[in-house]
Amino acid sequence: MSIGQGPLMVTPIQMATLAAAIANGGELVTPHLDAGTVVSSEPIGLSPTTLARITQAMVDVVNSDRGTARRARVAGHMLAGKTGTAQVVALDAETDPGDHSWFVGFGPVPRPQLAWAVIVEHGGHGGEAAAPLVGEVMERYLKRRGVEPREPLRVEAARTALTRRHDAPR
Repeated sequence: MSIGQGPLMVTPIQMATLAAAIANGGELVTPHLDAGTVVSSEPIGLSPTTLARITQAMVDVVNSDRGTARRARVAGHMLAGKTGTAQVVALDAETDPGDHSWFVGFGPVPRPQLAWAVIVEHGGHGGEAAAPLVGEVMERYLKRRGVEPREPLRVEAARTALTRRHDAPR
């Protein structure tokens, strides 16, 4: 499992909830559809250093030149995420429908407003189908919310801000 191989059963809402917990400093908040529900949270048990490292890696997935989610970039904004490919077992080469494309994450960094999990059935690799969809949605969301782009945006500056946030006392 440590290299991403093997059977794993998760739902998109479970993955979005995990992404939100990483984004908010390690608190697992159970999602609710009713706005009147009292929200509670519990720590996921990761140290601030571990959370900062995971967040930095997720920032790099979208924002570094070698990141697998480069196609999710939104000019002037920084997103964090993790791509994935859920392999589909084909009975034969003629009926192979293709793998499922996953992308989970949060943004904008360093003060995330949204967390997501997107799966595109038979979309291929995570960076090919799911990540570009998130980029399009986030671009529209940020524009409608009036969130101004921050130029020039550097990965190192986001890392520093996130590390400070994760190291802050709770």
